[in-house]
Order: sequence, then C-alpha cells, then structure tokens
Amino acid sequence: MMDMKKLLMLALAWLFTTLALAQAPSGTLAVVRPDGTTTVLTATALSALPRESVTASVHDKPAVFAGSDLREVLRAAGVEPPDRLRGSMLRRVIVVRAADGYAVVFAFAELDLSLGDRQVYVVDRVEGQPLAADDGPWRLVVPRDARGARWVRQVTRISVVDLP
Repeated sequence: MMDMKKLLMLALAWLFTTLALAQAPSGTLAVVRPDGTTTVLTATALSALPRESVTASVHDKPAVFAGSDLREVLRAAGVEPPDRLRGSMLRRVIVVRAADGYAVVFAFAELDLSLGDRQVYVVDRVEGQPLAADDGPWRLVVPRDARGARWVRQVTRISVVDLP
C-alpha cells in the first residue's frame, strides 16, 4: 500500500505537470522533467533537432513520416535519454498527452538501446507535407507497435516521471 508521502509526491507531480501545460503557449511542446520543472520547446527548436524519415503503417497503409527520435526531444529538454538503465531508473516512465487529454505511457527502459530499443518518433510531417490539423502539429509514431494505440495525435506534453 502506498504511504501518504508517496501519494503526496504523486499528487504534486500531477499538479506541476498540469500547471506546466496551462502555461505552455499554443503550438509548443511542454516537456516536464522528473523534478517537476518544465521546458517548453517551440516549433523552431524542434525543427532544429536531428531529423529522420521513417516508413510506418497507419491503418494498414504505409506512409513516410519525418521528425525526431523521442530521445533527441528529451535531450533537448534536459532529460538525458536512457543508456544501460538499472536500479531505480527502471521505475521511470514517460507519459505523452494529447490536446484532448488522451495519454499513453512508455517505460523509460523501452528507449534504452540495451533493453527495449523501441523507436519512438515525434513527427511533424507525413509524405513531405505538414501534418493535418487534426493530427498535428506533432504526433507520435511508434513503428514497431502492432497497433497504433500509442500513436498520439496533437501531442502537447511529455512528462518524465519516477514512480515510487
């Protein structure tokens, strides 16, 4: 059973994350670090990151997406991507939220090249064109997921959280 201190820490993390989202201007991407501090990345900052093209199937139709590896987005926000995780770092999770409140979770270990090596991309283009308004300005693409349930549209916030 969770003690009161851990429950209070989770509640405070949720509050800081909610406040960070409320303060982030439209058209930006908020990244909340485990300590509750936030970096707001603009479209300019995101477009300056290393970019990749990835072919993946959405609704059984292959498409070419362009954007940045989630590891690079985290690095730009001051969160060092996972590398040979162990111990308490295996409790770290990434919560990705959409404008409509939809949220998905990744274990930090999924991104570790020595553990999960999951490719997750924050994209802003498909087939050479900007994403449609109902998909963008940013969308997650997770090519190796069997279903597109974690392909979050209209990404507004990425939170990195250490579970108790």
